[in-house]
Amino acid sequence: MPAIRWGTATLLFALAPTWTGTFGTRHVAMTEASRAAKQRPESDRSGSAERGGKLLIRGLTLAFTAGLFIPQVRKQDAYLWYIAQVDRFNPDNQVSVAEAELLKRAGAMASKVGGSVVDLGSGSGNDFLTLKAAEAPDLPVLAVEPNRFTWEKAASEAHDLDLSVSFAADLEEVPSSSCALLLTRRVLCSVDDEHAALMEIYRVLKPGGVFVFIEHVAAEDGSPLRVTQEVLRPVQQAMANNCDMARDTEKEIRALPWASVECVAYDEAFNGPLTPHIRGLAVKAG
Repeated sequence: MPAIRWGTATLLFALAPTWTGTFGTRHVAMTEASRAAKQRPESDRSGSAERGGKLLIRGLTLAFTAGLFIPQVRKQDAYLWYIAQVDRFNPDNQVSVAEAELLKRAGAMASKVGGSVVDLGSGSGNDFLTLKAAEAPDLPVLAVEPNRFTWEKAASEAHDLDLSVSFAADLEEVPSSSCALLLTRRVLCSVDDEHAALMEIYRVLKPGGVFVFIEHVAAEDGSPLRVTQEVLRPVQQAMANNCDMARDTEKEIRALPWASVECVAYDEAFNGPLTPHIRGLAVKAG
Protein backbone atom coordinates (compact mmCIF):
# COMPACT_ATOMS: atom_id res chain seq x y z
CA MET A 1 0.00 0.00 0.00
CA PRO A 2 1.64 3.15 -1.24
CA ALA A 3 0.51 5.57 1.41
CA ILE A 4 2.47 3.98 4.24
CA ARG A 5 5.67 5.94 4.04
CA TRP A 6 6.60 7.33 7.44
CA GLY A 7 6.51 4.44 9.88
CA THR A 8 9.45 5.78 11.88
CA ALA A 9 7.71 9.10 12.41
CA THR A 10 4.55 7.26 13.42
CA LEU A 11 6.47 5.30 16.04
CA LEU A 12 7.99 8.46 17.51
CA PHE A 13 4.54 10.03 17.67
CA ALA A 14 3.12 6.95 19.35
CA LEU A 15 5.86 6.79 21.95
CA ALA A 16 6.05 10.50 22.68
CA PRO A 17 3.39 10.35 25.43
CA THR A 18 5.23 7.42 26.99
CA TRP A 19 8.65 9.12 27.00
CA THR A 20 7.36 12.47 28.20
CA GLY A 21 5.02 10.74 30.60
CA THR A 22 7.89 8.81 32.19
CA PHE A 23 9.82 11.98 32.97
CA GLY A 24 6.59 13.72 33.92
CA THR A 25 5.71 10.92 36.32
CA ARG A 26 9.07 11.31 38.06
CA HIS A 27 8.44 15.03 38.45
CA VAL A 28 4.91 14.47 39.71
CA ALA A 29 6.14 11.87 42.20
CA MET A 30 8.68 14.31 43.64
CA THR A 31 6.10 17.07 43.81
CA GLU A 32 3.57 14.82 45.48
CA ALA A 33 6.12 13.68 48.02
CA SER A 34 6.81 17.26 49.02
CA ARG A 35 3.13 17.88 49.57
CA ALA A 36 2.38 14.61 51.33
CA ALA A 37 2.21 16.14 54.78
CA LYS A 38 -0.42 18.62 53.65
CA GLN A 39 -2.71 16.11 51.96
CA ARG A 40 -5.40 14.01 53.52
CA PRO A 41 -5.08 10.20 53.36
CA GLU A 42 -8.04 10.01 50.94
CA SER A 43 -6.25 12.32 48.50
CA ASP A 44 -3.08 10.24 48.78
CA ARG A 45 -4.93 7.11 47.82
CA SER A 46 -6.68 8.86 44.93
CA GLY A 47 -3.43 10.31 43.60
CA SER A 48 -1.66 6.97 43.83
CA ALA A 49 -4.44 5.25 41.91
CA GLU A 50 -4.33 7.91 39.19
CA ARG A 51 -0.57 7.62 38.81
CA GLY A 52 -0.83 3.84 38.77
CA GLY A 53 -3.41 4.03 36.00
CA LYS A 54 -1.20 6.29 33.91
CA LEU A 55 1.77 3.98 34.34
CA LEU A 56 -0.38 1.01 33.32
CA ILE A 57 -1.53 2.76 30.14
CA ARG A 58 2.04 3.71 29.25
CA GLY A 59 3.22 0.20 29.91
CA LEU A 60 0.51 -1.21 27.65
CA THR A 61 1.47 1.31 24.94
CA LEU A 62 5.07 0.16 25.07
CA ALA A 63 4.02 -3.50 25.03
CA PHE A 64 1.76 -2.92 22.01
CA THR A 65 4.50 -1.07 20.13
CA ALA A 66 7.05 -3.77 20.93
CA GLY A 67 4.62 -6.38 19.64
CA LEU A 68 4.63 -4.75 16.21
CA PHE A 69 8.23 -5.87 15.74
CA ILE A 70 6.96 -9.48 15.59
CA PRO A 71 6.01 -10.30 11.95
CA GLN A 72 3.13 -12.57 12.98
CA VAL A 73 1.52 -9.72 14.92
CA ARG A 74 1.51 -7.58 11.77
CA LYS A 75 -0.73 -10.13 10.07
CA GLN A 76 -3.51 -9.82 12.66
CA ASP A 77 -6.78 -8.01 11.93
CA ALA A 78 -6.13 -5.24 14.46
CA TYR A 79 -2.89 -4.26 12.74
CA LEU A 80 -4.43 -4.54 9.26
CA TRP A 81 -7.29 -2.29 10.36
CA TYR A 82 -4.78 0.27 11.67
CA ILE A 83 -2.87 0.20 8.37
CA ALA A 84 -6.12 0.66 6.44
CA GLN A 85 -6.92 3.81 8.45
CA VAL A 86 -3.46 5.26 7.81
CA ASP A 87 -3.85 4.53 4.10
CA ARG A 88 -7.35 5.98 4.08
CA PHE A 89 -6.49 9.29 5.71
CA ASN A 90 -2.98 9.74 4.33
CA PRO A 91 -3.49 9.34 0.58
CA ASP A 92 -0.51 9.28 -1.75
CA ASN A 93 -2.35 9.75 -5.01
CA GLN A 94 -0.49 12.58 -6.71
CA VAL A 95 0.69 11.59 -10.19
CA SER A 96 3.87 13.25 -11.45
CA VAL A 97 4.35 14.20 -15.08
CA ALA A 98 6.99 11.47 -15.48
CA GLU A 99 4.66 8.86 -13.98
CA ALA A 100 1.80 9.92 -16.24
CA GLU A 101 3.99 9.68 -19.33
CA LEU A 102 5.24 6.25 -18.26
CA LEU A 103 1.71 4.95 -17.72
CA LYS A 104 0.51 6.40 -21.02
CA ARG A 105 3.25 4.52 -22.88
CA ALA A 106 2.49 1.33 -20.99
CA GLY A 107 -1.23 1.72 -21.64
CA ALA A 108 -0.68 1.99 -25.39
CA MET A 109 1.39 -1.20 -25.33
CA ALA A 110 -1.14 -3.02 -23.15
CA SER A 111 -4.06 -2.08 -25.40
CA LYS A 112 -2.37 -3.89 -28.28
CA VAL A 113 -1.89 -7.01 -26.14
CA GLY A 114 -5.38 -7.10 -24.63
CA GLY A 115 -6.30 -8.49 -21.24
CA SER A 116 -6.77 -7.09 -17.75
CA VAL A 117 -5.03 -4.31 -15.84
CA VAL A 118 -3.85 -5.28 -12.35
CA ASP A 119 -3.16 -2.81 -9.55
CA LEU A 120 -1.06 -4.89 -7.18
CA GLY A 121 -1.20 -3.62 -3.60
CA SER A 122 -4.10 -1.32 -4.40
CA GLY A 123 -4.78 -0.38 -0.78
CA SER A 124 -7.55 2.20 -0.49
CA GLY A 125 -7.47 2.97 -4.20
CA ASN A 126 -4.85 5.70 -4.07
CA ASP A 127 -3.26 4.49 -7.32
CA PHE A 128 -6.44 4.38 -9.38
CA LEU A 129 -5.69 7.92 -10.52
CA THR A 130 -2.28 6.69 -11.69
CA LEU A 131 -3.97 3.90 -13.65
CA LYS A 132 -6.24 6.46 -15.33
CA ALA A 133 -3.10 7.95 -16.86
CA ALA A 134 -2.65 4.71 -18.82
CA GLU A 135 -5.63 5.75 -20.95
CA ALA A 136 -6.76 2.17 -21.49
CA PRO A 137 -10.49 2.39 -20.65
CA ASP A 138 -11.38 -0.78 -22.55
CA LEU A 139 -9.25 -2.99 -20.27
CA PRO A 140 -10.91 -4.27 -17.06
CA VAL A 141 -9.16 -3.36 -13.80
CA LEU A 142 -8.44 -5.87 -11.05
CA ALA A 143 -7.32 -4.51 -7.66
CA VAL A 144 -5.24 -7.07 -5.76
CA GLU A 145 -5.04 -6.24 -2.06
CA PRO A 146 -4.81 -8.72 0.85
CA ASN A 147 -6.04 -6.17 3.39
CA ARG A 148 -9.81 -6.37 3.03
CA PHE A 149 -10.27 -3.44 5.40
CA THR A 150 -9.24 -1.19 2.49
CA TRP A 151 -11.69 -2.53 -0.07
CA GLU A 152 -14.67 -0.33 0.81
CA LYS A 153 -12.70 2.89 0.44
CA ALA A 154 -11.09 1.59 -2.76
CA ALA A 155 -14.50 0.84 -4.26
CA SER A 156 -15.59 4.39 -3.44
CA GLU A 157 -12.47 5.81 -5.10
CA ALA A 158 -13.11 3.71 -8.21
CA HIS A 159 -16.69 4.98 -8.38
CA ASP A 160 -15.55 8.60 -8.11
CA LEU A 161 -13.08 8.04 -10.97
CA ASP A 162 -15.62 6.15 -13.08
CA LEU A 163 -13.50 2.99 -13.05
CA SER A 164 -14.97 -0.49 -13.15
CA VAL A 165 -12.87 -2.41 -10.62
CA SER A 166 -13.07 -5.93 -9.21
CA PHE A 167 -11.10 -7.15 -6.20
CA ALA A 168 -8.90 -10.11 -5.28
CA ALA A 169 -6.94 -10.81 -2.11
CA ASP A 170 -3.93 -12.49 -3.70
CA LEU A 171 -2.17 -12.52 -7.06
CA GLU A 172 -2.36 -16.32 -6.95
CA GLU A 173 -6.07 -15.92 -7.79
CA VAL A 174 -5.18 -14.37 -11.16
CA PRO A 175 -4.89 -16.79 -14.11
CA SER A 176 -1.53 -17.16 -15.83
CA SER A 177 -0.92 -15.07 -18.96
CA SER A 178 -4.10 -13.03 -18.48
CA CYS A 179 -2.81 -9.56 -17.69
CA ALA A 180 -1.84 -6.85 -20.18
CA LEU A 181 -0.55 -4.33 -17.65
CA LEU A 182 0.43 -4.65 -14.00
CA LEU A 183 1.31 -1.70 -11.76
CA THR A 184 3.17 -1.61 -8.46
CA ARG A 185 3.66 1.76 -6.81
CA ARG A 186 5.66 1.59 -3.58
CA VAL A 187 4.45 -1.94 -2.99
CA LEU A 188 7.39 -4.32 -3.49
CA CYS A 189 8.99 -2.90 -0.35
CA SER A 190 6.27 -4.55 1.73
CA VAL A 191 5.93 -8.05 0.28
CA ASP A 192 7.36 -10.90 2.34
CA ASP A 193 9.44 -12.29 -0.55
CA GLU A 194 10.25 -9.82 -3.31
CA HIS A 195 11.62 -12.43 -5.72
CA ALA A 196 8.55 -14.65 -5.30
CA ALA A 197 6.26 -11.67 -5.87
CA LEU A 198 8.09 -10.76 -9.08
CA MET A 199 7.81 -14.35 -10.28
CA GLU A 200 4.04 -14.14 -9.75
CA ILE A 201 3.94 -10.85 -11.65
CA TYR A 202 5.78 -12.46 -14.54
CA ARG A 203 3.40 -15.44 -14.45
CA VAL A 204 0.17 -13.44 -14.75
CA LEU A 205 1.41 -11.17 -17.57
CA LYS A 206 0.58 -12.11 -21.12
CA PRO A 207 3.44 -12.33 -23.64
CA GLY A 208 4.07 -8.71 -24.54
CA GLY A 209 2.40 -7.59 -21.30
CA VAL A 210 3.89 -4.64 -19.40
CA PHE A 211 4.99 -4.44 -15.78
CA VAL A 212 5.13 -0.82 -14.56
CA PHE A 213 7.01 -0.19 -11.33
CA ILE A 214 7.44 2.92 -9.18
CA GLU A 215 9.33 1.93 -6.04
CA HIS A 216 11.53 3.39 -3.33
CA VAL A 217 14.80 1.50 -3.00
CA ALA A 218 18.04 1.17 -1.05
CA ALA A 219 20.51 4.05 -1.14
CA GLU A 220 24.06 3.55 -2.40
CA ASP A 221 26.10 1.09 -0.35
CA GLY A 222 28.23 2.81 2.29
CA SER A 223 26.43 6.14 2.05
CA PRO A 224 25.13 7.89 5.19
CA LEU A 225 21.60 7.50 3.85
CA ARG A 226 22.07 3.74 3.46
CA VAL A 227 23.31 3.51 7.05
CA THR A 228 20.22 5.42 8.15
CA GLN A 229 18.00 3.03 6.20
CA GLU A 230 19.62 0.01 7.82
CA VAL A 231 19.29 1.46 11.31
CA LEU A 232 15.64 2.43 10.87
CA ARG A 233 14.67 -0.66 8.86
CA PRO A 234 13.10 -2.65 11.77
CA VAL A 235 11.14 0.38 12.96
CA GLN A 236 9.81 1.09 9.47
CA GLN A 237 8.80 -2.54 9.02
CA ALA A 238 7.01 -2.57 12.37
CA MET A 239 5.04 0.63 11.86
CA ALA A 240 4.57 0.78 8.09
CA ASN A 241 3.07 -2.47 6.85
CA ASN A 242 6.33 -4.44 6.65
CA CYS A 243 7.97 -1.75 4.50
CA ASP A 244 11.67 -2.52 3.94
CA MET A 245 13.37 0.70 2.84
CA ALA A 246 16.67 -0.96 1.83
CA ARG A 247 15.80 -3.38 -0.98
CA ASP A 248 17.69 -3.65 -4.28
CA THR A 249 14.50 -3.89 -6.33
CA GLU A 250 16.07 -3.11 -9.70
CA LYS A 251 18.44 -6.08 -9.34
CA GLU A 252 15.51 -8.37 -8.50
CA ILE A 253 13.50 -7.13 -11.48
CA ARG A 254 16.37 -7.60 -13.93
CA ALA A 255 16.89 -11.17 -12.70
CA LEU A 256 13.77 -12.31 -14.60
CA PRO A 257 13.82 -13.14 -18.35
CA TRP A 258 12.10 -9.99 -19.63
CA ALA A 259 12.21 -9.08 -23.30
CA SER A 260 13.22 -5.56 -22.24
CA VAL A 261 13.62 -3.49 -19.08
CA GLU A 262 13.69 0.29 -18.75
CA CYS A 263 14.63 1.69 -15.35
CA VAL A 264 15.32 5.26 -14.23
CA ALA A 265 16.77 6.07 -10.82
CA TYR A 266 15.72 9.36 -9.23
CA ASP A 267 15.35 11.07 -5.87
CA GLU A 268 11.99 12.07 -4.52
CA ALA A 269 12.42 15.32 -2.63
CA PHE A 270 11.63 15.72 1.07
CA ASN A 271 11.20 12.00 1.62
CA GLY A 272 13.93 11.25 4.15
CA PRO A 273 15.17 7.65 4.13
CA LEU A 274 12.71 6.89 1.32
CA THR A 275 14.26 9.42 -1.06
CA PRO A 276 15.92 6.98 -3.55
CA HIS A 277 13.38 5.75 -6.12
CA ILE A 278 13.22 3.89 -9.40
CA ARG A 279 10.52 3.88 -12.05
CA GLY A 280 10.26 2.03 -15.31
CA LEU A 281 8.67 -0.80 -17.20
CA ALA A 282 9.50 -4.37 -18.10
CA VAL A 283 7.97 -6.25 -21.03
CA LYS A 284 7.37 -9.99 -20.90
CA ALA A 285 8.93 -11.94 -23.73
CA GLY A 286 6.51 -12.88 -26.51
